[in-house]
Amino acid sequence: MGGLSRLLSFSAVSGIIGASYYLYFVKSDGYYYNNSMLKQINDKVKDVVDKKGNVETVFQDRIEMLRDKTTRDINIRSQNEMFKDLWNQQIRDTVSWIYSWGK
Repeated sequence: MGGLSRLLSFSAVSGIIGASYYLYFVKSDGYYYNNSMLKQINDKVKDVVDKKGNVETVFQDRIEMLRDKTTRDINIRSQNEMFKDLWNQQIRDTVSWIYSWGK
């Protein structure tokens, strides 16, 4: 009985994966895959890595949002300050964890 149940479960999982692959990629010429956010981000990253376009044209909408001062303010910090803040936060978390043993 164990072999039969394994065969049935393998068949069911394979059938579900195959059906989802067919519905997502094959049916309607991959409409859902080609219009997915993951595919768009993947294509933009490939363009940047392959240097097909400069960063400004690939991420133009994000750059325009950052240039608009009404949407958000950007604080530029040095790398040393950033690592110091991360280190201090880790030390605080560690000390808090050690003190929590005594509670």
